[in-house]
Amino acid sequence: MGLRFEAVSGVPDAQIAANKAYSRSLGYPEILPGQVGAAAPRLAVVGGGPSIAGQLDQIRDFDGEVWGVNGTWQYLKDHGINSTFYTIDPICRVAGRPSKAILGDFVCKDLLDDLRGADIEIVPFGDGLNQHVTTSAGSVPFFAMWRGHKHITLFGCDSSFGESTHAYELEAHHNYIWVECGGNEYLTSPEMLMQAIEIAKVINTFPHYINVECGGILQAMIDSNGDHEVTHVCSEIYKQVAS
Repeated sequence: MGLRFEAVSGVPDAQIAANKAYSRSLGYPEILPGQVGAAAPRLAVVGGGPSIAGQLDQIRDFDGEVWGVNGTWQYLKDHGINSTFYTIDPICRVAGRPSKAILGDFVCKDLLDDLRGADIEIVPFGDGLNQHVTTSAGSVPFFAMWRGHKHITLFGCDSSFGESTHAYELEAHHNYIWVECGGNEYLTSPEMLMQAIEIAKVINTFPHYINVECGGILQAMIDSNGDHEVTHVCSEIYKQVAS
């Protein structure tokens, strides 16, 4: 099935522009291309994939800085692991009170207000700035070096689902697709498939920059150099394609 998915923001352009203006008005330090910072050389980016449930000790003992992506920050905190909260999601909120946060410049005003008092850095995205892609985790390789990180390890960026979609409870997914990659079939979603494709492309271009400690389709996508086929889609997606 030769389906190609394209990411489209569910947030209006005017709201994105307003979010960017607000975040940039607060005076937080910005991570800009060409301005290399002094952050820890090694960075762990922890997504919420089911595989992290068996890797908590490895993450806890990681020799470097740890970022918890979106809801994963709270999951790590609940398991006694300190991390920096990271998101570029314009509708993301966080239940707890992170002491450190890395935020895309188009996150919502409510999140920025919730995090007042935290040590915050802003990642500006757009023409001539940093490049963003489909997901928060997938965007990290495009700016981490400007903060000073020389190597990235990915945990929990499985990009496909097992008995659950995430290691922690999350609102049920409905837009399921089935993808054949590397001789195996994976249950995933369009956004997670795009994440796997994007991350695999970066890793295959810069193999010494990133290593993967994930389950799921991501490693298969890397090994197959992006070759895959969507074999089935759920009824919700089929209705949209058929129309």
